[in-house]
Amino acid sequence: MKWRNWFRKNLHAILKFILIVSAAALIANSAAVILLVPINVGSFLPGIVGLAVIGYYVFEKHIMFFLRTKAGRITGWACGLLIGLNMALFALLVCITLIQSAAAPDYDANALIVLGAGLAGDRVTITLAARLDKAVWYYEKDPRVMIVVSGGQGSNETVPEAVAMAKYLIARGVPEKQIIREPYSSSTEENFEFSKALLDDAFKEHSIKILYITNRFHIFRAGLYAKKAGLNAAGLAAPTLPKYLIPNNYSREYLAFIKYLLFRR
Repeated sequence: MKWRNWFRKNLHAILKFILIVSAAALIANSAAVILLVPINVGSFLPGIVGLAVIGYYVFEKHIMFFLRTKAGRITGWACGLLIGLNMALFALLVCITLIQSAAAPDYDANALIVLGAGLAGDRVTITLAARLDKAVWYYEKDPRVMIVVSGGQGSNETVPEAVAMAKYLIARGVPEKQIIREPYSSSTEENFEFSKALLDDAFKEHSIKILYITNRFHIFRAGLYAKKAGLNAAGLAAPTLPKYLIPNNYSREYLAFIKYLLFRR
């Protein structure tokens, strides 16, 4: 009974400690990502959340004083609803993504579409290598499958992603004749749009079954673009690597998902 009473008495302090430690971890994650990989909006989001939590506890007395005023109560309700809605949508997105990425692959696909994920000069990144390794894994089970490697050339890349991706696959035993290069796309939407045109030409409008390969965090939103492009496609999830990018990737994916909901782009 004593430990229960102690726990109840110190519950607020325990929660505060957990939140502050979690916030510090989020800030450290953002700092590491900014130093180690190319910066994007998602790089900052975990750190911003962490700073907001710590900022709340630093200015807790002032914030609580303000929330007791009429304007504070209105602001508090508005902020609470906004934060709650975003937390619910984020949790929903993560759950749907994890469920969809756990689905068993279809071993009767005619073609794979491997989505690009950036290069380091002319070399595939760890994130992109995970996608390509999954394509090799599938090819070894069904050597008849055609593989579309889809990705254009970014400003910090020396070759189109599709060229480096094809080179990676060939080095791991995939024959040149099984690879179709799509070297012009600059977004997930274009990945599917341009790849569909190439596959329609290759299969001469015969009904084909397609698996698209991307990392686990991206599998759900990629499927929305595949459907938009008119493809009969299912997702085949590759691991999210490196693992320290998981908070960054899911944060960026959430923003991209909200953008899709608002603009269908």
